[in-house]
Amino acid sequence: MLPVVGLSSARVAALAALLDDDECERNRAYSRPAVRQRDAVCRGLLRELLSRYLGIAPGDIALDRSEHGKPRLLNVHSDLAFNYSHSRDHVAYAFCHGADIGVDIEFTGRRASALGVSRGYFSQQEYQALASLSPDEQQQRFFHLWTLKEAYLKARGEGVFVGLDHFRFELGAGESPEVEIHFAAGVDDFPQHWQFHSMTFASGYCLGLALRRAGRPAYKLELMQPGV
Repeated sequence: MLPVVGLSSARVAALAALLDDDECERNRAYSRPAVRQRDAVCRGLLRELLSRYLGIAPGDIALDRSEHGKPRLLNVHSDLAFNYSHSRDHVAYAFCHGADIGVDIEFTGRRASALGVSRGYFSQQEYQALASLSPDEQQQRFFHLWTLKEAYLKARGEGVFVGLDHFRFELGAGESPEVEIHFAAGVDDFPQHWQFHSMTFASGYCLGLALRRAGRPAYKLELMQPGV
């Protein structure tokens, strides 16, 4: 997870220069300069990180998005999968060979209506589990659940193919709880095909990670903090 603010103007300009024409056009559509800068930094950093994995220049990487917005490589034959998420002043990237991957981060400092949102969008079991907690515990558990659900949908790359209440998570205790997923009847998916991680950071963010590892051993999670 990396900050997208506090960079020198020269560093921001260098990252922005890596964007292709389509990315520049989308960037110009943002009306607020701060949003344009965060977007350019996020996309430029992604290209730099992909360059390290692929061994080609950042500007030579052609990127596209699927019908539902999942980023993908166009001009490189590689089994490298990647995803990213940004919230407020930070961005998180996830990379993996040979598996679908999704990541989501959320700033936990904002007061979300944990029970209100979960009542409308989560499974009944998740809502009841949240309702049994204290208000502070509700907030923490809500962000664990929300980021996991987003990460799972992003890894699938199919948009909201089912309602958020058609799959649910059971979480262990602590800031990096063990995670199990369960599907409602009729959902074409299998818990044993997935690996999840959920964690909180002292900077006030919660991160959810989803990997589809059907037929493969469990992946080892490695957290890195490359310089910006």
